[in-house]
Amino acid sequence: MHNPKGLQPSCKANAVFRQRVYWVSKNLKGNTSRDKFGQSNLQPQVDELERELTEMGYGFTYLRAIQNKIQPFSLAKYPGALNRTVKAKRRKAGQPF
Repeated sequence: MHNPKGLQPSCKANAVFRQRVYWVSKNLKGNTSRDKFGQSNLQPQVDELERELTEMGYGFTYLRAIQNKIQPFSLAKYPGALNRTVKAKRRKAGQPF
């Protein structure tokens, strides 16, 4: 049913998408389109940092330990943790003791 002004009539007050919890349940933290786009751009960075740590002699178990320290795990936080670890390991390797 069209309005004479050409606008669609407003939805019913009890429509499902007008309920407060509807949009919260649709846009879970870490699962929005913005989050998904950001995560797709993070994977090459994560791969490079993991490769660098592997070349330093730290294997799969060490990488899993880093992931397990991030609670709850988030791909957005993982590159930061890897980057801090790589920098710390480089500093330590450069020290004589």
